[in-house]
Amino acid sequence: MTSIRELHQQLVNKERSAVEITTEALERINAVDEQVKSFLQVTADHALETAKK
Repeated sequence: MTSIRELHQQLVNKERSAVEITTEALERINAVDEQVKSFLQVTADHALETAKK
């Protein structure tokens, strides 16, 4: 798992985009939330729209 500091550096260095990072996070949520039930609501469309800005 990548730390928030590493994610920030990747964004600053243009190694990864906000959309890529958001997509990865949403995929992880989809993969594990059925077991851990840590989210009441996931607004994937809103998250991706925000990441595109």
